[in-house]
Amino acid sequence: MDLTFQKPDFDKFTIRFPSHGVGVSEVKVKIQNYFGLPTNFQTLCFNGTILDDSMRVTFYGVTHKSTVMLMYRDVPSKNLRSSVTLYFAYGGHTGRRGVAGDRNVYVHESLMSEIADLKSIVKAKLGIQAYEFIKFMYKEEEMMDNRVLGDYPVTDNTYVEVSK
Repeated sequence: MDLTFQKPDFDKFTIRFPSHGVGVSEVKVKIQNYFGLPTNFQTLCFNGTILDDSMRVTFYGVTHKSTVMLMYRDVPSKNLRSSVTLYFAYGGHTGRRGVAGDRNVYVHESLMSEIADLKSIVKAKLGIQAYEFIKFMYKEEEMMDNRVLGDYPVTDNTYVEVSK
């Protein structure tokens, strides 16, 4: 389910959620993961109704492609983030966690970047041919091409393993 959020400045952004009934609190956590905006600073409204954190968004009639208003209190700017610096370790074909990679690289990237696009950047920096398949592993989970970086709870200097 894709939900569009409109901020008070009329700027809009869209986030994809699982199609099953997602909770309001889960939505707020995802917004926090993308933008660093703490959940307790967020208020979500749909059709003039403030969404309660303990309910599912579908309870309020929110469906695929709905637009939800995101209101928020000011947060000190040092708490907001829209990008992170990640540490990518490439160990050739080994792919074993904890083994130092043959080549390593830091990449600073937006949380809205798609994993597929990030793979292209990392391939170029590591000297891997564009046609070669690679995968990213973060905490024993493969980072999927159709997702964005903000879908994962990454922070600055997060370790990501690169393997073929």
